[in-house]
Amino acid sequence: MKPSPGRELIDLGGRQDEPAVRRVLGQSHGSTEALEEACAHYRSGEWTFIGWQEGEEILACAGAERLSSGTIGIRSIAVAPRWRNRGLGRTLIDALAERSGAKRVVAETDDDAVGFYRRCGFAVEDAPPKFGRARYWCVREIQTDPLLPVAVNEAFKFSADLEQQAVCLVAQFDLVAARFPSEGRDAVQRVAPSATVPADLPSCAS
Repeated sequence: MKPSPGRELIDLGGRQDEPAVRRVLGQSHGSTEALEEACAHYRSGEWTFIGWQEGEEILACAGAERLSSGTIGIRSIAVAPRWRNRGLGRTLIDALAERSGAKRVVAETDDDAVGFYRRCGFAVEDAPPKFGRARYWCVREIQTDPLLPVAVNEAFKFSADLEQQAVCLVAQFDLVAARFPSEGRDAVQRVAPSATVPADLPSCAS
């Protein structure tokens, strides 16, 4: 059985026009015009653009503009729907700050995303409304850690290993159940610890 592809924190500079990247990036911008404006900045290299990738799939992306020597502004941040609530967005914010050496990260957002920024440790204040919608200023003082990207990569590799072990165990139970069809899956699982394991049972050893 093939191992799960590794998840990597990558530089997306110059890749903003790839379909896989635009599908995710587009979720961060409310219109085609806003998306094209952001892509122009990433294309020119004015804004930093990074993301999480697994195999050929882009899981999440984020971009920032340097506002001063110690401050960056988040201009895009998006996570593909099935990869949400796993901390990918927060790690991208931390990585953007680390890459730029920023001590402060700022963002302007609306009701749809203000909860995300609060969970990431941002202080939130009301900003002037736009187009009849509430807006918020978000500010986070951040201490960068040069080991952060390495630590996060290792965490995701560990997660991928656990997923692979789970897949192997399911395959093992399927094969054992096939050898004892009259017992059924539940019965085989109960007796499996003391049963003789067939020689051709798939191995989950690394």
